[in-house]
Amino acid sequence: ARRFVLVPTPSVPEMGRGSNPQMGETSISVVARFRPTRPGASVDGDVRFGDDGLSVETAASSHTFDGVLPPHASQEETYAQVSPIVEAVLQGYNGTVLAYGQTGSGKTHSVTGTARDPGILQRAVRHIFEWIRSDAGAATHRLTCSYLEI
Repeated sequence: ARRFVLVPTPSVPEMGRGSNPQMGETSISVVARFRPTRPGASVDGDVRFGDDGLSVETAASSHTFDGVLPPHASQEETYAQVSPIVEAVLQGYNGTVLAYGQTGSGKTHSVTGTARDPGILQRAVRHIFEWIRSDAGAATHRLTCSYLEI
């Protein structure tokens, strides 16, 4: 099973190192999504995003992930990081998306989105049901999905 970890965060995470894996090479991918800074909020130093889409740095440290989504990243761009897991699920593999981060970092927004701009969950469900509708075979499909927010 391929795993995807989405880490929405308002500041540079303490750790995270990936190898930009291809399907089957690893079981965990770490993608950091940075939410926009709220008006009036203080920012701990300048955060710079690498042109490679994998790195982020401050004056104090640099980090490399399997993917980095800067503050202006859309829900569509966020889902593009998750869609390979949905594709693997459609091939019979198990898949997990874990949104982890401190309170107010954007986890719920990334996962659920809004009615006008759906998040990962709604986009994944749409993706799966579009695939089922397009399946011209006589196959029977069984779908199980869990969502837990603590």
